[in-house]
Amino acid sequence: TVSLTNTTMSGSWRRVGDSIELRINFLFTGTPVGSMRLTEAQVFNGLGITAKLSGISGETIGSGTWKATDAGVANYTGVAQYRNDGFLIMLTSTAEIGLGGPFTIGNGDQYTVQIVIPVVSFSSNSIEGARAVEEYAWNSSTTDAADTTSFGNGISGVQFGSFTLQRQKRVRFQTPIQATDRISMEFTSNSGITWSPVETSSTALIPYQNQNGATYGIGCESITANATDVDVYFGTHRSNGGLYGAVGNAWSGIAASNQYRWRVRKVSGGSTVGYPISTRNVIGDTSGTAVPAGYIGERIEAVSSALTSTANADVYLDAAGMSINLTAGVWLVGFDVSIDTTTTASPTCNVALRTGSTVVGNAVAGTIFGATAGISVGLSRNTVVSISAATTYKVSIRSSTGLSGGVRIYGNDLTAGLTNPDSQSVIWAVRIA
Repeated sequence: TVSLTNTTMSGSWRRVGDSIELRINFLFTGTPVGSMRLTEAQVFNGLGITAKLSGISGETIGSGTWKATDAGVANYTGVAQYRNDGFLIMLTSTAEIGLGGPFTIGNGDQYTVQIVIPVVSFSSNSIEGARAVEEYAWNSSTTDAADTTSFGNGISGVQFGSFTLQRQKRVRFQTPIQATDRISMEFTSNSGITWSPVETSSTALIPYQNQNGATYGIGCESITANATDVDVYFGTHRSNGGLYGAVGNAWSGIAASNQYRWRVRKVSGGSTVGYPISTRNVIGDTSGTAVPAGYIGERIEAVSSALTSTANADVYLDAAGMSINLTAGVWLVGFDVSIDTTTTASPTCNVALRTGSTVVGNAVAGTIFGATAGISVGLSRNTVVSISAATTYKVSIRSSTGLSGGVRIYGNDLTAGLTNPDSQSVIWAVRIA
């Protein structure tokens, strides 16, 4: 509900476990009169819920961020808190925001608050569907420059760089970001023993803020170009030095130290059993539809009906178009082929998987999987033999990688007469993480 004159308020909310996530917008049509504070009744108006308060007076029980636009002049950011006394307030690095700061509010200006508050009637005890519910991503580049390609994944995170200006680093998750997912920035100051949300930091760094053009801290936002990517922004300073818009504490104070690291966390809402969010949200469902790209269970394959000889002796036979491209993740991969020989010779045959190239006929490029441990079988004239790679391989891919299949024909009897054999072959991969 509106607590200010000359103000239009709007908002949206969603449940996140035992808490509610709120997004509240103040749009001003003139100079407002009233209070920038919101009471519990105003925050939860019409929802029929109450905040889960503690017994400590003045304690912060809900935290978030605010962004403000002084129309045509500048943008500002800061920390939002919901306190144990039932008030939602917005803060700069030094004080609570009132009508007079950090800029004089007028027509066209606006504030937006995003905050998570625990709720009495919400429980976090629920049974989730079988899918990955947490992912961690970071950018491995610590250079004092923007980077949109050095992707890393896992719980370890990465050290801070010695940034001297505002820098952008892009991270990439292994599965697409859904509307029900929550993205947050985390850091550690004790070499990864514990990780905390950035907004809980006291001195090391602060959530991203723009104070009259001076930028501080760290923050992130999703991008529209790719559903798996998030851009992380590092301000010129890691925290404010005490005065609004003044020179702050340098990143060099925590840079290149394993004690301080950062990562982006994605928590998927999953779906309570019996109430799926969508037919493909729970991996392992029985809808019969294909698993979308990026999700566990995704299958990629290429099928060919012919092999082509590339030489007359000790040759590699590559199936036309027998290649696939794997994106970042963990995959089970395999290659199977059935050969009908039409040669009077009796050479042996070895099946191999190759990475590093998807170009047909490039028999020696990339790493050879199974070249020495593959299955070798004697071939005789007009005999159909079905063979496959020595095993199903588990591969971890950091970035898009080509994978192709090949068959090596070799032995002392090749000079007896070799012609291209008929064959049916398939190369396949299934995402498992």
